[in-house]
Amino acid sequence: MSALMAKIGTEAARLYYFAESLLPHRYLFAYQKRRLYSRLSYVDVLAFLHRTYRVRRYLEIGVDTGGTLALSRAQWNCGVDPAFSIRSPLEGNFCLVRKTSDDFFREYAGEPFDLVFVDGLHEATQVSRDLFNALRHLEPSGLIAVHDTVPFNRTVASARRYTSIWTGDVYRALVPYIQCCEDGVLTLLAAPAGLTLMKSPRAFLEVLNEPLAPSRLGYRECMRLIGRRSHKVDGIPELQRVLGSFYPGPRQE
Repeated sequence: MSALMAKIGTEAARLYYFAESLLPHRYLFAYQKRRLYSRLSYVDVLAFLHRTYRVRRYLEIGVDTGGTLALSRAQWNCGVDPAFSIRSPLEGNFCLVRKTSDDFFREYAGEPFDLVFVDGLHEATQVSRDLFNALRHLEPSGLIAVHDTVPFNRTVASARRYTSIWTGDVYRALVPYIQCCEDGVLTLLAAPAGLTLMKSPRAFLEVLNEPLAPSRLGYRECMRLIGRRSHKVDGIPELQRVLGSFYPGPRQE
């Protein structure tokens, strides 16, 4: 009976999300999301990082239309996506690579990056490879930002996409890296699906020589582990305070 009720609940959620995709303002689940996430979005946080920290070389995995890539103020920018379709104006020195992230990292032999934003394929094994490769190509004082790390329920966190809002199982890739080096990870409960920051690549690479296998823990246990290093920041002053204690520099001059 419990399995049947769970199945009915899942199918009801799918129906609700389908209905939500047809609404002009997407009201369904709005209360649930407001309780979990801050008023700052992940775009607000990324814009703050670009404004505040001295980023010479920026890498974005998963460019899509270029909305977040356009936020960058770095001296050199690289966007990697096998199927991007740029709609946002890009001002500055930008390199767009129409490849998978695996192919890009396999062939890349340039300088390390100061900031890497991971928002590519939302599949745990792929995300783990992206994180490991980003750590290998990150400056010692650099930072990685990972999107979609805090799904607000199991439906949006499904490995298969059948909803209008979808994070995939990115969270399963993140958990082993938290367990490996908890002090090097900070999660911000930024709308609409969380943003996790990773620093100190040397601390990770001292114990890693390959990508970590995605966690086999259940959804609730994974969320508990991620939540242990998470903050809900509702304004720029609070964001400055939280980031200041986690990642103090290098700052813009």
